[in-house]
Amino acid sequence: MNTYSISMCINESKQILGPQGNYNYEWIPADHIDYTDVFNPFVNPQQTMTYTLNVYNGPCLTSGNYDVVVYALPTLTVTPKVVEVFSGEVVQMYSASDTISTWEPDYMLSCTFCNNSAAIVPSSITYYATIANQYGCVAKDSIEIKVTPTLYIPNSFSPNGSGINDVFKPEYSGYVEIELLIFNRWGENIFRTKELGSGWNGTYKNVNCELGVYTYKLIATDINSKTIEKVGHVTLLR
Repeated sequence: MNTYSISMCINESKQILGPQGNYNYEWIPADHIDYTDVFNPFVNPQQTMTYTLNVYNGPCLTSGNYDVVVYALPTLTVTPKVVEVFSGEVVQMYSASDTISTWEPDYMLSCTFCNNSAAIVPSSITYYATIANQYGCVAKDSIEIKVTPTLYIPNSFSPNGSGINDVFKPEYSGYVEIELLIFNRWGENIFRTKELGSGWNGTYKNVNCELGVYTYKLIATDINSKTIEKVGHVTLLR
């Protein structure tokens, strides 16, 4: 038998082959190999090493070697690992590596083929930086961006046509579903909407409502699929 050679990256697994037939096989050493008595085992050594194959055909013995060359992964460190921000904030991302990194997914990034990138995302996401060395070995690291939803509900509004504070509606970021209901003092539901960004203009059946205190109920689901419910009061002014 001849001496064969293959190369691989550390943590990979590759198949090595001996002659196929009605033979008995013995691979030596038995380290990082799935089977030592077959002609086609898989190996995943953590460093360069040589496997010897003994092939027995009755009383006859033939031997050969397999040199398995193992290459290290390139060096890659991404920071920060986890960051919490509000929707619309800029996140600076850095990769310390042997070569230029590729960032993915290609979404809301300042650059995708660079070591330092920035993202402005409306919802939580994980970005991955990837590099490869001259041997084709790939290293990957990640940054998890957690977007924190925000919600503000005013306690008064003045629908007088001034264009300022004419509509009662929540101010928010990071929410994907919002239902707003308004009730008068007798508990009658006088307004309801599920349209994002909309609100109550202080009317009921196209008639201006009386000045005073009204009850609101808000049901909101954020980008993390968490649903909250808030009940409170809002004062209608003119």
